[in-house]
Amino acid sequence: MAEPKPERQLNSRQAAFVREYLVDRNATQAALRAGYSAATAGQLASALLKNLKVQDAIEREESALAAATKINREKMVRDLVALRNVDLRRIARFKTFPCGDCHDGLDNKPEHPDCECKSCRGLGYTQIVVADFDTLTQDEADMVKSVKMGKNGPEVTFHDKRAIDDRIAKLCGFEPKQAGDAANPIHILLQAIQGTALPLAPARLPPPGENE
Repeated sequence: MAEPKPERQLNSRQAAFVREYLVDRNATQAALRAGYSAATAGQLASALLKNLKVQDAIEREESALAAATKINREKMVRDLVALRNVDLRRIARFKTFPCGDCHDGLDNKPEHPDCECKSCRGLGYTQIVVADFDTLTQDEADMVKSVKMGKNGPEVTFHDKRAIDDRIAKLCGFEPKQAGDAANPIHILLQAIQGTALPLAPARLPPPGENE
């Protein structure tokens, strides 16, 4: 294993040049931003890049930047994978409730529809139920893009998991491919609670007594 090169000290202006050079790799502009004269910046920039102390400093900074970038990339991938694996059913789900005429006459009415109800014919009505956000993990909360009350109840929009897949693929160096088929009925159903704010409207019920 090669031993690290001994660190050579730079003067303040050379150190400033190194910092500025790493911003955009433009030696002349880096020299100007470091405080060198505009008349000699181009010539001095070329000389600075040949200076062994400057070369060593640039190499050290590039190595540190590469290591930090690798760590940040790995953390981003881990965070995105955790987000991608969130079970959306813990946040919002479809639930069927009894209609107003179900279980008529009972004091403690069950939470399920009455199969003998003449108003809803045992179907009740369905709407999206949103979990208490205080019970969600940070990843689950981060997956929610927006929540609002619509005409038919809560409307929940989630971040698109396919877009997250694309970001993970890019960070890992793969060519992202759009997953899913927009014409797939399962995909359309998932879009109702995943990529768009499409509420599931309650069942249209006949007026009480109409079917009696």
